[in-house]
Amino acid sequence: MHEAAAMKGVITAALENFVQSGAMRILEVEMVLSRADHFTEEAARTYFEALTPGTPLEGVPLRIAWQPATYRCFNCLKQFESDLPSEEAVCPECNGAAIEVEHRHDCYLSGLEVEFSDKV
Repeated sequence: MHEAAAMKGVITAALENFVQSGAMRILEVEMVLSRADHFTEEAARTYFEALTPGTPLEGVPLRIAWQPATYRCFNCLKQFESDLPSEEAVCPECNGAAIEVEHRHDCYLSGLEVEFSDKV
């Protein structure tokens, strides 16, 4: 359920930035998610769509940028980063199984594309 709270934070930040900008409408929202946080793209999009009706974000496209997670290989002990989900991350050196060694909880608004009125 922490996904809903995290997405509420992104939505709140987007709406606050929109109001402060004085823009006419929002064209796109960009957020960053950490692979280490196990927040799926499907869950992010589902929560975004469920929490935005009746707001200036309703129907606005959501772009997701992935923050890589840090892993260590069980076989050769190489430490590496990957933006693949943890169940798909394999060592680039020996193709061995790996375990996540650095856990980040990144979920934040990273960009907001807005449109301003042409009228001055």
